[in-house]
Amino acid sequence: MARINFFPGKNDWKVKRGEFETLKEIEHLSISPKAYVLNEDNDLNQDLIIVEYIEGENIIKFSESDIVFLAKDLKKLHTFAKKYDNAQALPYTCSIYNEFANGEDKKIENYNFQDIVQVFSKYNSIKEDLGKWFNSLSIFDNCENLCLCHGDLKSENILKTEKGIILIDWECADIDIPETDIGRLFS
Repeated sequence: MARINFFPGKNDWKVKRGEFETLKEIEHLSISPKAYVLNEDNDLNQDLIIVEYIEGENIIKFSESDIVFLAKDLKKLHTFAKKYDNAQALPYTCSIYNEFANGEDKKIENYNFQDIVQVFSKYNSIKEDLGKWFNSLSIFDNCENLCLCHGDLKSENILKTEKGIILIDWECADIDIPETDIGRLFS
């Protein structure tokens, strides 16, 4: 199955490269599709990856066994051998624009919010400082368990298959605290 950027601007963000590298890194966990090909230079003007097609269906209503399978998959993801340095990987990057606008999907610049477009360039110039400040808050004092997280855990990205639960759509995977995946799932 080919996964392409439906929004060509994502090519600059290298989301398909990140997704490909993540899928290769966790392939041995058997919780995601296998990634076969990354193509960042093609006639489509869109990055693409070729991943394994997995037969399954999205879970609308979770059964008790679905929750157990999902919990096991998340434990595999959050505890696999690679360790991350807290000093180099902040648990949050303070992506206010992305959270508010849901990235390019909602085209926030087309909305008629008073003067919000004028804030984007200013926000982008201080985003890193905001992230560092946010992560210096005392709520993160005991945050020791940074791990790889799916980053976009919702029912559309969880497939029920004959073999169990498979997580798809790894574009948002990043280093974070494990509670992030659980929080997103319930939100």
